[in-house]
Amino acid sequence: MGGRIMAITINADTSSGLSITSDTSGIISLQSNGTTLLNINSDSVSAKSYQETVYAVTGTTPAIAATNGNVQTWTLSGNSTPTDSLNAGESITLMIDDGSAYTITWTSLVDEWIGGVAPDLSTTGYTVIELWKVGTTVYGAFVGDAS
Repeated sequence: MGGRIMAITINADTSSGLSITSDTSGIISLQSNGTTLLNINSDSVSAKSYQETVYAVTGTTPAIAATNGNVQTWTLSGNSTPTDSLNAGESITLMIDDGSAYTITWTSLVDEWIGGVAPDLSTTGYTVIELWKVGTTVYGAFVGDAS
């Protein structure tokens, strides 16, 4: 029989469709609902690329949630106060278009700004902010301005 593993399938979590398979050539695959996410053999590892969901935030009191997408754009329509709907361990990139010089009150969303203060919003292009939650604390960091 040699040193090869016989073909096997392990259902890691049948409710989510995750499975691990190995064929007689020794290739091990991680799959989700029939889509291969990762292949491992003795010579190489290959992974399926992942594409982020882009979501357009609307309104002046939006709940910021990673379930909407990990890249979020927001064109301000007035002075705004976003709220926290992030779960611990989640993060998003928030791109804010403030062409009309509106303000954002961050106290219902960000608990701690890296650098100590919220960034000034650019009135041309986007102000890019990264938000992430550890435990119950939401951190914010100014990434930069983008056109």
